[in-house]
Amino acid sequence: MASTLSRARKRGLLKVLVEDMLTRGCPMTPGGLGFLIRCLGSLGFADEANCVFDRAGLLNCVPNAYTYNCLLEALGKSGRVDSVESRFGEMVRSGWEPDKYTLTPVLQAYCDVGRFEDALGIFGKIRERGWVDEHVFTVLAVSFSKWGEVDRACELVEMMEGSGMRPREKTFCVLIHGFVKESRLDKAELMFEKMKGSGFRGDGAIYNVLIEGFCEKKEMAKA
Repeated sequence: MASTLSRARKRGLLKVLVEDMLTRGCPMTPGGLGFLIRCLGSLGFADEANCVFDRAGLLNCVPNAYTYNCLLEALGKSGRVDSVESRFGEMVRSGWEPDKYTLTPVLQAYCDVGRFEDALGIFGKIRERGWVDEHVFTVLAVSFSKWGEVDRACELVEMMEGSGMRPREKTFCVLIHGFVKESRLDKAELMFEKMKGSGFRGDGAIYNVLIEGFCEKKEMAKA
C-alpha cells in the first residue's frame, strides 16, 4: 500500500497510512521498515521517516544495516546533512558495518550542500574498499562541474573510463553545460567528443549551448 501511494504521489494518504500502522503497532521486519522509509523519502518526508525509525520498537522491529541505509537515503534526499551525519555515527556505534549503500547517500548529501572536502573523504573510503561504480563517479563528477572544478570533473571521467565504465548521455550533457558556464570551452569540446565516441548523438539543447559558448569566445569557425 505504501509503495502504491508513494508512486501515485498521494502524500496525505501515505501519512495517514503510516500513522495508522504506528497506532496499531503492525509487526514489521527490518527490511519492511526500510522499504517503508524509502517510500517516505521518495516524497520528501524526512521527519516522518525519522519518526518511523525511532518508533521501530512499536512495530516489534529492530533496525539493521539495510534499515539505516534506507534512512540515510531518505534524509539525504531532503538535504538533511546534519541528520545524515548523526544517523551514520549512530549506525557505526550500534555495530553495523557501513557498505557501499551506506556511504553513497552520505556522499550525495555532502555533494548536494557543497561540502567539498567531506565529499572527497567519503569518496576515498568508497574507493579504498573497491566500491566505486558508475553512480558514485557520476555523483562526484557532476558535483565538481557544479562547483566549477572543471579539471577535476574531467579527471573523474577519465578515471571512470579507465575502470571500464562510461557516463550516461544525461551526465555528458550536464557536464558540457557546466563547462560552458565556466567558460571552459576546451573541456566542453573534449567532453562532447567523448559523448559522440560513446555513441550518443545529443539533442538540440547541447548543440545550442556549445554554439553560444563558441560565439561568446569569438571562435566562429568552431561555432
